[in-house]
Amino acid sequence: MISNTGNMKNFHTKLISIMVGVSLFAGLITSSFLYIQSIDSSGNHLKDMALHLSRLIDSVVDFQKDHAISRHSDIKGDVTELIRKESIRQLKQARGRLELQGNIEITIGYLENNMINWITQSWQESETYKPLPMGDEYGVPMQLALNKETGIVKAKDYNGRLVLAAYTYIPSIDVGLVTKVYLSKIRIGFLQGTSLAMIPGFVIVFFGVLFFRRLINPIINQLEKDKEDYKELLSKKDKTKQDLIDSENRLRTFFEAAFEGTAITEDGRFVDGNDSFIKMFGYKRDEMLGMHVTDFVYSEDQDLVFKNIKEDYTEPYEHRCVHKDGSIRYVEVHGKQIEYCGRSVRITAINDITERKKAEEELVKLNKHQRQVSKMEAIGSFANGIAHDFNNALQPIIGNCDIVLHEMHDGESCQIHHKNISAIIAAAEVAGLLVRRIQSFARKNGESEILVPLDLPKCVREAFNFLRSMIPTSIDMELNIDKDIELVEVSDVTIKQILMNLCKNAAQAMYDEEGRIVIDICNEKVIAEQYGIPKGKYVRIEVEDNGKGMPPEIIQRAFDPYFTTKKEGEGTGIGLSVVDRIVRNYGGYIRLYSEVEVGTRIVIYIPAYLKNGKGARKYMVDKVAPMGNKESILLVDDEEAIIEAIIKILESLNYKVTSFVSSMKALEEFRINPDKYNVVLTDLTMPEMTGLVLINEIKKIRPEIKVVLCSGLGSNGRFESNLYDNLVDVYIRKPITRYEYAEALKKIL
Repeated sequence: MISNTGNMKNFHTKLISIMVGVSLFAGLITSSFLYIQSIDSSGNHLKDMALHLSRLIDSVVDFQKDHAISRHSDIKGDVTELIRKESIRQLKQARGRLELQGNIEITIGYLENNMINWITQSWQESETYKPLPMGDEYGVPMQLALNKETGIVKAKDYNGRLVLAAYTYIPSIDVGLVTKVYLSKIRIGFLQGTSLAMIPGFVIVFFGVLFFRRLINPIINQLEKDKEDYKELLSKKDKTKQDLIDSENRLRTFFEAAFEGTAITEDGRFVDGNDSFIKMFGYKRDEMLGMHVTDFVYSEDQDLVFKNIKEDYTEPYEHRCVHKDGSIRYVEVHGKQIEYCGRSVRITAINDITERKKAEEELVKLNKHQRQVSKMEAIGSFANGIAHDFNNALQPIIGNCDIVLHEMHDGESCQIHHKNISAIIAAAEVAGLLVRRIQSFARKNGESEILVPLDLPKCVREAFNFLRSMIPTSIDMELNIDKDIELVEVSDVTIKQILMNLCKNAAQAMYDEEGRIVIDICNEKVIAEQYGIPKGKYVRIEVEDNGKGMPPEIIQRAFDPYFTTKKEGEGTGIGLSVVDRIVRNYGGYIRLYSEVEVGTRIVIYIPAYLKNGKGARKYMVDKVAPMGNKESILLVDDEEAIIEAIIKILESLNYKVTSFVSSMKALEEFRINPDKYNVVLTDLTMPEMTGLVLINEIKKIRPEIKVVLCSGLGSNGRFESNLYDNLVDVYIRKPITRYEYAEALKKIL
């Protein structure tokens, strides 16, 4: 407003002028209203007066009718004129008692030959009136009365002056009655009263203006100052507005640039979202806006999401969402209800954690498998300990049987004993083979395994008999082995492990329903390279079932470690991967063929053993052991029974033996007499000091001394002599026969 007033110094003058003008205009309006009210009030008063006089005349007329004839009995004919005159006379006499205002005049007239005659011109007898014809422009109020009408009118009187008149007709004496007052008198009286009333008002306005001018000057000065402040405020407002726009642009930039998705919802429907949120679900922005939360949240998680929205839950939580392509995504969300542009909305930050959830699930699986592996390692360690103790138990049995056979003479009874003792040794050999299988089971990755040329049919038949007892009887099993199967350089334990894994998978593929598993073993000669298999001779192992089969996408991952399609608890996902690793370690190849609802066929190619050499070791009681030449041997073992059996064997081989059941005492003896001994023969696992530690200490004293290391832990590669070139000359696994002792000592002496 201040900016539109022009010169601020003249503002107060204009304001005062406006106030005076408004006051005058208001006074005029008020006076006009009061004048109109005065006219209306006077008209009503005149009308009341006319009606009052009309009733008064009627009462006088009634009285005259009752008494005029008795007083004037000599009058003949119509007495109306007489009654009229008597009534008017009495009214004049009563004028003083009517309390009429001096400005009000009363006229009475009657109509004769269309002319208005005045019975009385006025209360004042000095005034004279001439008759007037009906329809003349003068005497309008009386003409209306004689027309038998009643009302109020502004019109010209008999003398042409404007009057305010009330008129009525009196039928009892056939006259018209008019009460009137001249308008000029009303105006003069109103102006006089109004002037007297307005003079104080103008005085008040005048002094009010003076006071207002004195009061307004400081205000005007303040307004001038406020004008400058207002300009500065406008400048700040513009700057604030621009800052607000810049801030909003920055917030929008941050909103759009946020790596996590951010969505704004109102009553469960999306009203805005940044690019990260839009891309997260594969929609376009115009597609998502207006969509409901239920279009995204996975059906089973909707109750949780709606509960958290209703309770305005602000802590992070996880749930599943549905991508546009129908895939399930895992998200972490946290939101808050806020006021936004006058509306109650919920701001929600969303992170896609699908990959993290998958990694966590994989980690859980890996941990589960790791626990399984740890259990297997624990079982393996336990089995290895049992194997060690069992080998130690077998050692004196085989050793003593060897001595008995060696000392037995010819004869019929001796031959019978020889046969029986040989059976004992053979049984011990079988027990030793079982122990080696247990040790093979306990072998860890990275440890070598002793491979020997294997008679595969015998091993497979043994495995088949075992599998037949494992597989449900509702599944038929068939074994087909060709004649003259080539030898393969493998471990019998791992071959059985391969067959067990493949047949177990086949049985589970039939879900305990009726089915069939067929195992075929045959020789195969690959003439030209095919499927990555080089040409050469192979033994082919084929396992086929008529189970559910596998689709192509499953076949591609079948050999992945820990991949399985079985229900939890039915499989670990390591069976085929283990088979694949074993076959490849043997230099072999594996092929997988499968068709859904038809079945699965797995073909394994293992290279045939073509080298000349002996196969798996076999105990021969009739073989002659090489003898020693009284060499001195330091024997160390923590088992008394084993010590006694070995002493007998070594002495029967023409060696001198000094034995100790304590490795510490054996070391003290060697320190005292280092040159006394040709060979140190020690056990591996002993209290106080292990065999390897003992050998190391002895080598410090006499580096060239020959050493034979024995152990019930088996030949798993950890203690092979080629790994201890500077410590061990020969490694022998328990149980050890007399012939093996003789061969080992001959080799180093």
